[in-house]
Amino acid sequence: MKTEKRPYFYYGWVVVSVALVNIIIAYLVRYSYSIFFVAILEEFQWSRATTMGALSLSLVVYSVGAPFIGGLVDRYGIKKVVPLGAIALSLSLLFCSAVNSVWQMYLAFGLTAVGTLSLGYVPHLTIIANWFIRRRGLAMGIATAGLSLTMLLVPFLQILILSFGWRNTYIILAASTIVIPIPLIFLFLREKPEDMGLKADDAKETTETRTDNKGKKREMTIVDEAWASNDWTLGGAARTIRLWSLVMMAFTYGIWSYSIMMHQVAFLIDAGYGKEFGASIVGIFGLTATLGAVAAFVSDKWGREKTYTLSALGAIVGLIFFQLSRGAYGPVLPYIYVVVFGFSFGVSSPLLAATAADLFQGKHLGVINGLVMGSFVIGGAVGAWLTGWIYDFYGSYYPTFPLLYFLVLLSAFFTWMAAPRKVRRTAP
Repeated sequence: MKTEKRPYFYYGWVVVSVALVNIIIAYLVRYSYSIFFVAILEEFQWSRATTMGALSLSLVVYSVGAPFIGGLVDRYGIKKVVPLGAIALSLSLLFCSAVNSVWQMYLAFGLTAVGTLSLGYVPHLTIIANWFIRRRGLAMGIATAGLSLTMLLVPFLQILILSFGWRNTYIILAASTIVIPIPLIFLFLREKPEDMGLKADDAKETTETRTDNKGKKREMTIVDEAWASNDWTLGGAARTIRLWSLVMMAFTYGIWSYSIMMHQVAFLIDAGYGKEFGASIVGIFGLTATLGAVAAFVSDKWGREKTYTLSALGAIVGLIFFQLSRGAYGPVLPYIYVVVFGFSFGVSSPLLAATAADLFQGKHLGVINGLVMGSFVIGGAVGAWLTGWIYDFYGSYYPTFPLLYFLVLLSAFFTWMAAPRKVRRTAP
């Protein structure tokens, strides 16, 4: 059977590269908050729940706005949304550099969510879903690695904070937010393969075969033709158990992941480690989470549910080592934690958007994906604040851990309830 000749280099990978860079810039302010958190605590002597509340408010704003931004991308396109997001994020970071009270910190950091949302995950992964079908897990894994790569920059930001102060560091971040993303969008980003006379990779979503780079034939099968052919709107999707299972998966995943990421430096300092060590752990977390995000391509072969469940079990193992960490034991336990938990977190992250695309691929995916990501972030807001409150109430982070173990398992349960394998399946 004659097959269509494809170009040697697929431009979709350029789109993924642009998304990767912009996601790094968009989320650096959020994922570096664990070190700004310590510096702000030292200057203002606020409680941990109060100080972490600024991030939680930002996450709430993000979650509320995510479906709205997704709808704007569906309607107006990414080139009109992302540049405005870069400008908004830069201005809000300048505001952060000048705060002197709790209400100013809450307002400034709350405003960062608007820019992060418009510049980050929701618009870019919606576009990537246009370019990739069979290799969707791999493409989204590479782009989502930007979330983890931000953490590799945290030790560098710690040096800037120690050298110039946290306020001037925010000013530096504000400048980089303007200079890099806007040119990339206008020069290199194309919203759909059809804009360049191309098709999505293996664009025919039927029971078809292809030969991979090892000479092995693989199939993508649409299991539920009626479901896959439906042009899902947000209203239609909201009447399905699958969407709400995916929303709850994202929500519980947000709680357990942000509870750890936003407090890991403070936890390690309380356990007897230094600030520089804590910042280095965040950097290593970024590296291992990046490797995990790229490794999420195995979900294209194993299925989203199995892959997420394995990563959830890995997260529990990492949490156990983290809970046992003490300065008196040396750095071994934190290192084991950051490798195991970081990798597991990285694998899990791309599966949210990949599962949403498997279930609800279509012209309204942006707003649906926005709802899913908004649920993840609202979970993060709850987790970051609740962990701080538990510390203030009990004087320790340890009462948080049993709750986290339960939430990890619960998020895996909701993945199976969403059941993307019953709509689209890639056979090994």
